[in-house]
Amino acid sequence: MNAGMIGAAARWLMTIVGGLLAALSVIALYFTSVLIGAARKRGELAPKPEAIGLGAVTNFFDTLGIGSFAPTTAYMKLRRMAPDSYFPAILNAGHALPTVTQALVFITLVQVDPMLLLACIIASCLGAFVGAPIVQKSPVRLVQGVVGLALLIGAVLFALKNLNLLPPGGADLTLPPALFAIAVGAELGLTREEIQRGLAACKPAKMRMEFWEAKGVGIINDAYNANADSMIAALSSRTLSGIGDRGFV
Repeated sequence: MNAGMIGAAARWLMTIVGGLLAALSVIALYFTSVLIGAARKRGELAPKPEAIGLGAVTNFFDTLGIGSFAPTTAYMKLRRMAPDSYFPAILNAGHALPTVTQALVFITLVQVDPMLLLACIIASCLGAFVGAPIVQKSPVRLVQGVVGLALLIGAVLFALKNLNLLPPGGADLTLPPALFAIAVGAELGLTREEIQRGLAACKPAKMRMEFWEAKGVGIINDAYNANADSMIAALSSRTLSGIGDRGFV
């Protein structure tokens, strides 16, 4: 391996995606060692055929966008494989390595906005750290009710989507700032009202999409900066535009 290849690899690791994939790989190796150690202590190094089959089928569904948690939960409930209070831990631990494998593949192939990806991952992890102790201390009936309601909502949305009664999932790989904030807030577990209050309190930069109203006329002040493409787009719309000294005529 020459110096050029080493330098390219180092630069890739310094990127958000490269660093994320490297971190996922290290965490997966550590998780695997801990999992094997725990299984050895319990004398359960040989996985059960039923568990292997369940994981293979549900994680195949996951790659199709159906998800793995819902079918796994339904099957475990049907077979009475564990108490309901154990489900969150089983789902997270059991699907961790397949999910990391999917992440390594899809993050490489699908060029999602790195900042959006990183922010949602951090928010999900924080939500898990906050939520796991709450679930462990919650009554079994409450856990059952929440899981059942979530499965019902997921099933209804999936059915409506496949019946073309709801629009299909989008293909956007990035989000504008407001939707970015909503996505991160949702991953953190914030309620709709909390997200709305946060957005309402947000103050944009001056002269960037500021809305004024004078004598019944709406004015959008977006004079912070300009370029040829944005000015052409603005002038082609049905608005009255005022151009300052940016060099455009």
